[in-house]
Amino acid sequence: MEAPEGWVRAGGKRGRRLNVGRAEGTPHPLACGPPAGFDRCDLVSMFDRANAEGDGVKYMVMTYGGPSAWEALAGTGPDAMSPEEIAAHFEAMQALQKELAATGELVSAFGLSEPARAQTVDLRGGTPVVSDGPYAETKEFLAGFGIIDVATHDRAVELAARFAGVVSTRVELRSVHG
Repeated sequence: MEAPEGWVRAGGKRGRRLNVGRAEGTPHPLACGPPAGFDRCDLVSMFDRANAEGDGVKYMVMTYGGPSAWEALAGTGPDAMSPEEIAAHFEAMQALQKELAATGELVSAFGLSEPARAQTVDLRGGTPVVSDGPYAETKEFLAGFGIIDVATHDRAVELAARFAGVVSTRVELRSVHG
């Protein structure tokens, strides 16, 4: 199937089907819907098209933690870490971040404040409504994130595993679009 006017085909990686990406100046597909004959899942941005052509790929590595993890890093609770363990944890994360910054693979990385300091903002009738606490009712919270820019998905998985090793739990890896 030919791509509609204003759209371009991007080669799929590792055997994936061909994707369709927006040409310069074309409205974002989620704003206008996919062109006739194309499923939303087939749409990719110009950034994705560049990725399919072999340029770097950006991923977000997200770390999560529950209340006990927050307490442990604060040196409180039943699983409290010693000051030395807390320092070693942050030193390991800083060392990984410095290494990836030196290779050009780290775009940015941040830890987040504890969930009790989070606020949820909604818009109702044109007025912002602010609520205390995180949006999700869950036992785990987003604790931090990093944006990496790597040559391949395999490299992203390799680096995500290293982040998981530092935080001693699994991390979530998602490609960044746009």
